[in-house]
Amino acid sequence: MDSDYSDKRNLAHSASGRNVHKVADDQQITKLKEEHQKEIEKLKMEFKIQQLESENEKTLKIMQLEKENQTLSHQFEMFKLKNSRESQSSQVQADQQLQKQKDELRNNLVEKEKQLVAKEHEMEIVVKENEWKMKMKDLENEHKIKILQTETKLNEMEKEMTEKEATVQHLNGE
Repeated sequence: MDSDYSDKRNLAHSASGRNVHKVADDQQITKLKEEHQKEIEKLKMEFKIQQLESENEKTLKIMQLEKENQTLSHQFEMFKLKNSRESQSSQVQADQQLQKQKDELRNNLVEKEKQLVAKEHEMEIVVKENEWKMKMKDLENEHKIKILQTETKLNEMEKEMTEKEATVQHLNGE
């Protein structure tokens, strides 16, 4: 009778101890999940800021290229007007000069377009890299949570084994 009371008391005591650890582990998991969410939100905001900054840079670059294009077009038109007023004797020389400038302008425009395409490609790489970083962070946090859950289960199993061994020793002692 005395040992029954003692066994029940030991089981009740050990059960309450397990619940304390489980609650603490659950709180730790909840805390990690909240930290994970905060980190995800932070990364998302950083990513959005980078995207907006890159779009702003891209827009500014396009505006600058358009302005340069207008300037070059205006210069080209001015040159054409100037050449049209020159005499017939210098027409061949003027045509050659005009063609040369036209080729230079065309080359400048092609170069500016190449720069713009390269910048767009660079921004795509940055976007993909940020997406990859976010995925890796998610995976890392998932693994941390799984490890904590496994450790919690192991601790519970060890505690149960210890309690069972104590009960067996207690029963063997009687």
